[in-house]
Amino acid sequence: MVERLMILARGATSEDALARLQAAGGRVLAKYGDRVWVADLTSEAEAAIAGDADVRGVFAGAVPDPADVDDDAGRMGIAAWNLRQSSSFRAARGARQGDGRTWDDEGFEPEG
Repeated sequence: MVERLMILARGATSEDALARLQAAGGRVLAKYGDRVWVADLTSEAEAAIAGDADVRGVFAGAVPDPADVDDDAGRMGIAAWNLRQSSSFRAARGARQGDGRTWDDEGFEPEG
């Protein structure tokens, strides 16, 4: 399974798109407004929804032009996704103290 950002087409019925996504083996991890989702997809689910008329786009990397997303929550979700795709974010994430350890690991001191 891989995370992808999905943007539904204008006028798409999110309930129908969600049903088709789930039927293909995917699941929604986060929703930003009515049209922007972060989804966890199998390769089969990604192929199935990529051609869906209710889906404007499925993105593995940064979204090049989010201009047609008309709500603040959707635009903020796309901005957050694009930040996660940046090299500076990946570098910062890779240098996290205690990465991969649980909070109750012996000797672990949380940041801050």
